[in-house]
Amino acid sequence: MSRPIVAANWKMNGNKRFAENYLAALEGFDQVDIVIFPPSIVLSDLVRNNRSNVRIGVQNIHEKKEGAYTGEISAEMAFDSGASYALVGHSERRGMFGESEDLVSKKYEACIRAGLTPLLCVGEKENERSEGLAEKVIERQIRRVFKDKVRNLSQQVIIAYEPVWAIGSGLVASLDQVRAMHKYIRSVFRSINEESARTLRVLYGGSLRVDNVESIFAEQEVDGGLVGGASLDPSSFKKICEAAEKIWKQ
Repeated sequence: MSRPIVAANWKMNGNKRFAENYLAALEGFDQVDIVIFPPSIVLSDLVRNNRSNVRIGVQNIHEKKEGAYTGEISAEMAFDSGASYALVGHSERRGMFGESEDLVSKKYEACIRAGLTPLLCVGEKENERSEGLAEKVIERQIRRVFKDKVRNLSQQVIIAYEPVWAIGSGLVASLDQVRAMHKYIRSVFRSINEESARTLRVLYGGSLRVDNVESIFAEQEVDGGLVGGASLDPSSFKKICEAAEKIWKQ
């Protein structure tokens, strides 16, 4: 099992005081990679107050380096502000904001260009799973991102599997579903770049909570998690990080 990653996606939540208290709860972890994705407006405060091994990322970047794009930030700006990671292709960006697979690919490339580590999110909707299209959707999403740049990968690839039908619904994919899809993601990426596949880390991101995280993290194919709602409670997120560290030590 690879060294686990546990990532907190705050979405449009949090403020300066919340960020300060949050960091204090995450001191002392040295065998799990913790990444916080706050709203970009408090990113600099988190970076400035960070005294731990926690890494800070951004939830979204623009694909261009600069220009007349009111309200947007570039990957270079995020990197300059202290971010080291960026979410790319999150289901809410794809669904709510209409991000196409072509745009997701360009944003991934922008992260590489700026020195950010992209955390690529892939996942199927409920109707796509019920129609037996889940694997086809996942493969298309992965291949669209990597087909033009796979020979130039300079950073470890991290992919988060988001069963879209489970996000915010309280539903969680069964362990069999998690295991099968994570294995499938690895097989797809192995067919693209076998060398990079050896260090690929695949996270689960579908309504992770304290009461289900140990069983999910215990799966050999799972290298950690992308946590949404449960990450807004620092004590709950800390317990999720503790579960990852405990399993990694075994």
